[in-house]
Amino acid sequence: MKNNKISMVSRLKKNSLHFRRLTGLSIEKFDEIMFKLKPLYEIFNLKRLERKTKTKDRKKKIGVGMQFKLSL
Repeated sequence: MKNNKISMVSRLKKNSLHFRRLTGLSIEKFDEIMFKLKPLYEIFNLKRLERKTKTKDRKKKIGVGMQFKLSL
C-alpha cells in the first residue's frame, strides 16, 4: 500500500499543474513540508501503536489484526 501512495505522488509530480490543482501546493513546497513532517508522523504513529489501554497492555503485536478483504 505504501508503494502505491509513493507511485501516485511521483506520477502527480510529473505534471506540476495537476499537482498544484490537487494539493494547492507547488511540488517544492510539498517536498519541504513532507521533509519536516515525516519524522514527526513516524514518532506519533509509533506512540499510537504502542499505546496501552486503560486496563491492560495491547492484546496483539503491532501490525497484527484483521486484514482488508479488498485492496486499497
